[in-house]
Amino acid sequence: MKAIDSKILITVTKKCDSNSCMQKVNGLMQHLDPKQAYWEAEVISVGEKVGEVKVGDKVIIYPEVGKEFMYDDVVYRAITTSEVIAVI
Repeated sequence: MKAIDSKILITVTKKCDSNSCMQKVNGLMQHLDPKQAYWEAEVISVGEKVGEVKVGDKVIIYPEVGKEFMYDDVVYRAITTSEVIAVI
């Protein structure tokens, strides 16, 4: 499967939200604030107009970005470069 134009295809590898992730605050572990929720994902394919992100990169995104779809029993998400928070 190949992304086209300015699209990036990813698969989510880690969902970090207020129920599943913890953060250290003043030396104590606390649940993550919902406003700080993020997901980690692996880049599967990039369109020809994408320059900053490449296949195999691990990225951080907000949970609500992109469009999710399933193909051959794998869940993908199509996003754009502006929806990537960071490459890790």
